[in-house]
Amino acid sequence: MAAAPLRALERRVGFDPAVVEDVRLGCVTPVGEQGLNVGRIAPLVAGWDESVAGVQLNRMCGSGQQAVADAAAAVRAGFQDVVVAGGVEHMTRVPMGSDGEADSGVIDAHALTDTYFDHFDEAIDQGEAAERIADDYGFTREDVDELAVDSHQRWQSAWDAGRYDSQVVPLETTLDGESVTVREDGHPRPDSTVDSLGDLPSSSARRVQASTTPATPRASSTVPALYS
Repeated sequence: MAAAPLRALERRVGFDPAVVEDVRLGCVTPVGEQGLNVGRIAPLVAGWDESVAGVQLNRMCGSGQQAVADAAAAVRAGFQDVVVAGGVEHMTRVPMGSDGEADSGVIDAHALTDTYFDHFDEAIDQGEAAERIADDYGFTREDVDELAVDSHQRWQSAWDAGRYDSQVVPLETTLDGESVTVREDGHPRPDSTVDSLGDLPSSSARRVQASTTPATPRASSTVPALYS
């Protein structure tokens, strides 16, 4: 999946991939098909030259952003001239936390996670962190629902206006043995209303599916700088 935006980047920007010195991809769960340094594997799958180096990095939810920041810093410092950066997370095929269960038989994966949590009084996931932020700023369930509705409607307006045309890459895959092309996100619900969200079950004081980031497959890439 990470190869698709690399091919699209080459086609849309119009550069010879042989000039790319490094591909930096953020990936939180680098196991299974995302293992073996996906930053190196993806450009090979995309058909790029073997001379193109690649690296995978992990800063949890900010991994892709960190990859772009690192690439931009390398170019700005004069260390490299042409770097491609982005991220990939196939959350349906490599679920969140898969790396924590990957016991090779040589290193006990549970020992690693236990050591991590030994340094904290409690494990705080994204949802609980969001609840604490909402408490600090006084956000109510109604506030969050209104923001969610506005976000879904803004997505629809931007999509209809073609704002994403230069960013989204159609992805060909198979479904029930048939070839299909996925062209747009499946999770936005622009017909949502505050009343309809109010009827949804909540996993906490404020969290519902409409205001929670979906666990969906994603991949992206960009070129922080080309030819100075």
